[in-house]
Amino acid sequence: MRIAAQVQSIPGAIPLGRVGAPEEVARCALFLAPDEAAYVTGANPEMDGGWSAVLPGAY
Repeated sequence: MRIAAQVQSIPGAIPLGRVGAPEEVARCALFLAPDEAAYVTGANPEMDGGWSAVLPGAY
């Protein structure tokens, strides 16, 4: 499969059905940035539209 075809097939594999926008990643960073989120430590937020939950062998 050519790379372009592989890239085009990715949204269909994501449970939300689309690739995330940069603004959505920025919103997560903005959520964690203020002092009100200071108690959140050691977290690895998954911003993948649910892909890691359905990816075979991911965990």
